[in-house]
Amino acid sequence: MEFIKSIISNTNVNVRMYFIKKTRGKGEHTAVIFPNGLNDNIKAMFQENFDYFTNGKEVCEYDGVHHAAETIQTVPTKELDEWKRIKSAIESAERKGKLIDKQSLYDDYSLLVSVFEVVSHSKIQKVYFVSKYRNTDFWYKKSFKYTYTGGKLKEVEKDIFIINGCIDVMISGENAYIFMPKNFESIFNYYKKSEEILESNKDSIGSWNFLNDPHKFYNSILGRKIATLKMVRVLQKTPIVLNKLTPQEVKSTLIGYDEFRDIQYDKSDRIVVTEKNRDMIIDILLNVYAKNLFNNELMRLKGI
Repeated sequence: MEFIKSIISNTNVNVRMYFIKKTRGKGEHTAVIFPNGLNDNIKAMFQENFDYFTNGKEVCEYDGVHHAAETIQTVPTKELDEWKRIKSAIESAERKGKLIDKQSLYDDYSLLVSVFEVVSHSKIQKVYFVSKYRNTDFWYKKSFKYTYTGGKLKEVEKDIFIINGCIDVMISGENAYIFMPKNFESIFNYYKKSEEILESNKDSIGSWNFLNDPHKFYNSILGRKIATLKMVRVLQKTPIVLNKLTPQEVKSTLIGYDEFRDIQYDKSDRIVVTEKNRDMIIDILLNVYAKNLFNNELMRLKGI
């Protein structure tokens, strides 16, 4: 985080803001550029929010479920298909010089992306702050708007735009840092992609012979957001290892711990899949309970 902080607090940092309009499905997004220069007060506001979200926080891997207040969860940017489209929209706006204007201010924008960049050792270093977009004119729709003018309240009809320094997700290099998990899901459609990943691994899960009914296990996950998100983290971490595990390897490891004493096994030493133990199985595979399960090193993680 210190490297990122050195970028956004650099006195020579350049800041650009972009309004992103997301298309439905997997089409190309579009962007326009906020034309005004951002003064030091606005930069300081982002820096303060960055400090608020990061000071004293531990960075840990995103599992889609647990989010302790003292942690920042992270995912590789390569897993975020939406980010590729967002960056493409920004690059297109820069090439075409597309600035926001009176007409485009009212377009159907979804995101506000602020880019902090500095030149260091002949390289451009960038940090992106991503947040859901809100135009205050929408907040006060069908209401009266007032502002202070000359010390008095005056009704106004003009457009209102507020930069509040909000940060839902920060992206630097190969990593995305999640400050607001709910908004992260909304921005990047992570659950939808997780459903696709789960479906593409159906046959692989069906081959896990340490479960007595892997197809029942797979079907118990379908349509359940938390279970799906966690299972995808499993699939992204150790798919080859899981395909090779034998029932005897798994049972001999698990029976040594009280945490898994309620797990039942069939005559072939396979875990008996039930409606009640689905989450326990996922947690074991995800290493939430066992940091290095098959090396017999049991460790509970923060936030559980």
